[in-house]
Amino acid sequence: MRNLVKAALLDAGFSGVYTFPPSARLCSEPIVVTQGPYECVERADWGDAGYIECAAIVCRENPHYAYADAVSVEEILQEWDWSGLEGADRMRIMGLAVGAAYASGRDSSMRHLAEVQMRFRVVRDHGSQAKS
Repeated sequence: MRNLVKAALLDAGFSGVYTFPPSARLCSEPIVVTQGPYECVERADWGDAGYIECAAIVCRENPHYAYADAVSVEEILQEWDWSGLEGADRMRIMGLAVGAAYASGRDSSMRHLAEVQMRFRVVRDHGSQAKS
């Protein structure tokens, strides 16, 4: 899912979007998209359904820019058409809940951070389970 979030942010015009924290030499003000593990909440013969939590962490020298960009990220993610998109492991997105942007402190280089949490509702198709 984090690669889909990264692609959406890049498509919306942001630069410096990564799925890992880059060196400050590589990018001094990145947006880092993180992803937690898949949480299965329902199993069936066809597959299962569950959640994946992600976050977009905006890193800026100026705290106001960090928060403003995080608000923009929040708006982009809320308005993006996620229907029908598929992530890794045959996971189809069924919905996305996006939290409000918030200031989340500073990183080890003392740059300001603002964050947007999101929770994807996904179904995972196990494919044909029929035996001959």
